[in-house]
Amino acid sequence: LKLSEESGNKLYAAKAYNNIGIIYGQIGNYQESLNFYFASLKIGKEIGDKPGIANCYINIGNFYYHQALILRKQKGNPDSIKTKFAEALANQLAALKITEEIGNKLGIGSCYTNIANIYEMQGNYTEALKINFGKLKIFEEIGDKDGIANTNSNIGDVLSKQAALANASAAKEKYHEALQYLNKGLLLAKEIGVKERVQLAYLNLSEVY
Repeated sequence: LKLSEESGNKLYAAKAYNNIGIIYGQIGNYQESLNFYFASLKIGKEIGDKPGIANCYINIGNFYYHQALILRKQKGNPDSIKTKFAEALANQLAALKITEEIGNKLGIGSCYTNIANIYEMQGNYTEALKINFGKLKIFEEIGDKDGIANTNSNIGDVLSKQAALANASAAKEKYHEALQYLNKGLLLAKEIGVKERVQLAYLNLSEVY
């Protein structure tokens, strides 16, 4: 960061600010983490670095998302949790808009993943499913098998949560549909040898059964 600022290289300075923000987040200094993200975002806007701006919005959105999860775990103020989820969603949607503008399909997939997670945590399963299906299409287009496996598992998980809230006849149908997607995710995870995905698929399948 020091060398970038001395040489007047704003692009590298913005990247340094963003990376430092990530490190502060990893060591638990969340406020400082957010300060560096916003510093990076400001420079990115000044120089018109769209990929950098999108990355900042993603990181800021992830910051608010994890803060909301921490508050929920601590049984914090419901309004504060709601506000942080809303901030997370707004930033991820801003990132999605930019990644769509520049045609970054991998970035679009990442944004969809984050947005779907937020909707799921908010209990908005209809929107979570809609986003997950959009994400699945993107990953299929770019041939990202890990993304496809993960998304199938995500869809199965959301369907099972919908089933838990449905009446008996509707629940049976939803659980059956959930099993189909979870098994797809499991088979593909086994094929590509991603044990974390296999483990998650088995866990979700056990919950559905």
